[in-house]
Amino acid sequence: MISLRRLPLIAWALAALCGAAGLYIAFDSLMAVIRGYSPLPFWDQWEPLRDYARLRAGTYRLSDLFAQHNEHRIVLPRLLFWVDYAVFGGSNRFNLALIYSVQLTHAALLIRLMGGPWRNPVTLAAAGAAIGLMLSLGQWENLVWGFQTQFVGVFALATGAFMLLRLAAAARNRRRTIAAFAGAVALLLLATLTMANGMAAMGVAALLALTLRARPWIVRRQKF
Repeated sequence: MISLRRLPLIAWALAALCGAAGLYIAFDSLMAVIRGYSPLPFWDQWEPLRDYARLRAGTYRLSDLFAQHNEHRIVLPRLLFWVDYAVFGGSNRFNLALIYSVQLTHAALLIRLMGGPWRNPVTLAAAGAAIGLMLSLGQWENLVWGFQTQFVGVFALATGAFMLLRLAAAARNRRRTIAAFAGAVALLLLATLTMANGMAAMGVAALLALTLRARPWIVRRQKF
């Protein structure tokens, strides 16, 4: 029989193992990204290279920046791809580092939503799960292909927007409410300029505003 007094210690020990497993997965994935690194553009990644060549030649128009890539308007990712070409010589290092950083930041946002990892064993275990799932090689294509910036970015932007919307609904100070709401709108707009499913995030934000019983002017402006 296990003593009831030992149950909290066992729970914390198991939670610590989950947290350690998440960190190990993150480290293992980072090593895989480093070992599998290649500067060679692959598949869709040749298009931003052609766009950058046109940009340097002066033949790239502003309308081209907003042109569709399949069903998406990848305005923000295109700008980020150009940073890699202009600043990092098209080495792909910036893209890969950005993808990993976005996933790590997104995991941190989810952990923040839980109230922090140290509240109880459950939140610590959930934090380990968040880190492990966000950085697992089960989604290896997102981590090792520099073109996938938008795939991870749109979800991180949506999560950040939802968190700011929650702050806007809970804030008692009007100035803080407006600042948080403006930040949420900005992130939602960036999400729509990252991938088409950023539009879906706007619909979710409207439902979230209703659920949070946000001020009427906040709910109305979520319907753009």
